[in-house]
Amino acid sequence: MGNNIATYTICIDVEKVADIKDIEDKLKREVKKAYKKMMVEILSKKEQKIFSRGKYIKKKKISRYLYSQFGLIKFDRYKAVDRNGKWLYPLDIAVGIEKNSSFSPSVEKRAVYLASQYPYRQACAILSYEIEEDLDHRLIWRLVQKKGKKLRQKQKEEIESLYTHAKDVETDNKKREIIVIEADGTGISSKEGKGKWMEAKLGIIYTGKRLESNTSKTQRYILDNKTVYADISDIDSFGKAFSYIAEKNYSYSKAENILFISDGDRGIKNIRAGYLPGSIHQLDHYHLKKRLRQAFSPYPDILDRMLNLINSRDEQKLPYYIRLAKINGVVDGDTASELISYIEDNLSDIWAVDALRGKVKKEVLVTGSGAVEKNIDIVLARRFKGRGMSWSKEGARNLMPFRLMVENGNFDTYFEAVA
Repeated sequence: MGNNIATYTICIDVEKVADIKDIEDKLKREVKKAYKKMMVEILSKKEQKIFSRGKYIKKKKISRYLYSQFGLIKFDRYKAVDRNGKWLYPLDIAVGIEKNSSFSPSVEKRAVYLASQYPYRQACAILSYEIEEDLDHRLIWRLVQKKGKKLRQKQKEEIESLYTHAKDVETDNKKREIIVIEADGTGISSKEGKGKWMEAKLGIIYTGKRLESNTSKTQRYILDNKTVYADISDIDSFGKAFSYIAEKNYSYSKAENILFISDGDRGIKNIRAGYLPGSIHQLDHYHLKKRLRQAFSPYPDILDRMLNLINSRDEQKLPYYIRLAKINGVVDGDTASELISYIEDNLSDIWAVDALRGKVKKEVLVTGSGAVEKNIDIVLARRFKGRGMSWSKEGARNLMPFRLMVENGNFDTYFEAVA
């Protein structure tokens, strides 16, 4: 039993510590020293146990360096051969240290979290301060790319199991009264060159709204059971992934009512048409009115008439008035034609939400996509659209899942599962 125990005694001369700062500093130094020595001793004892079972043949001892919660540690372990002739490091495998990793699992988790919240250099500076080691930000970048690529591949396989192999998705099988889905896109600067950008699509799913405070003068709502998904991908890939999440997390196919809100973009609407069947599409009034203001801002009387048609649910007259404005030279032909095409594509969706009135709680029956706009700001803009930032498509896609995990509240769960 004694050989299984690792001990280290910390001794502090109380006469040599004057105040609380001295005590803390001394304790911190001694704990760090104890951690490093005990870590090496524990790993050595575990390796002895591994080789005592006779499954491996020792070949040579090789040193490894690892950044831990208490700084850089160095330990020696054997490279060995198993019964099949395969070369490996049994200790690394047994204690869960990934091949070629520079960090212990707990520091890996912290590094990925910081990278999901801050630019890589800033994340590196924070982690360096925390573990009291001078790190290179490229170590964190490589870690995120490695883990992100692995995670994305796993997610792709799960999604393909539904769409390629028709494997049922595991759900909670709850029949929800309402599922609300909002989707939109935003541009992210690309490393391909100045002025180049790529579109990131983001969608949110939730099942209700509730007031943040009953006494506040400003009514602010919290979304119930919200999930956020985002990616830089084509419509089909995004649609597959988004619908998979809707089924897995919300039993989409069993929902009584489904409301889909968008700005009317054809690409986003194609996601609904192809991958979210049975949903009612509501056009976001903010984007509709924004387009009208851009076209008719020099003519406030005409603009007011247009807006009143929407507010009074007389939207069917909109294309007629725009054509009339085009004939009279109020707006140029291209602008008018584009606006008419946009409105006619979405005419039946301007007040589509009316079909759900009386069926679900009124709080979710909105005609705006403010929730998804806010999440685009929080999830994408604050991390991917900072001043001077530009991204490779692969680099942004590998980081994005971890940013989403933090927002969705399952970051800790994921790292506990893979530890």
